[in-house]
Amino acid sequence: PPPASMADVATALGQSLPYDLTPGWEAYYAVVLWSDCMQVATLVAMVLAGLAALRRWLRRPAGPDLEVVEPVAVIVPCYLPNEAPIIRGTIEHILENLEHVQNLTVYLVYNTPTDMAEEAELQEMAQPERQRPGRRLVVQRVMGSTSKAENLNDVLSALTENLND
Repeated sequence: PPPASMADVATALGQSLPYDLTPGWEAYYAVVLWSDCMQVATLVAMVLAGLAALRRWLRRPAGPDLEVVEPVAVIVPCYLPNEAPIIRGTIEHILENLEHVQNLTVYLVYNTPTDMAEEAELQEMAQPERQRPGRRLVVQRVMGSTSKAENLNDVLSALTENLND
């Protein structure tokens, strides 16, 4: 007859187990062994996925193939009282970190119910001498606007006129 337990197998081999296998513990050890095997399999899968991602990253196209030579416009609509603490950092990030674009214009269109000190700072940022080559910032307050949608519509009409020229 087949052995009934691991202890029977050890006895049949003339060996003793290094631990006491009282009935019921065999299932526990089987579950622990299965869990350990699954953890190892998960680790192997994660390492392989990481290597595949690294391989794709190393094989990505580089150089002039990625350069966008057509003019690119980024429109940032905002309601200045709410976004005053973050808008300067957002604009600086776009202007400095957007890569592979040779000619980038950022349109900051905003509305505000009252004049704010941040408006002068934004106008200062838009000065041509403060821009990198190929970068331009246009800051425009949309008078009478009550929403970001109105801000977008105001600048979009100007952009589409430029496209039709």
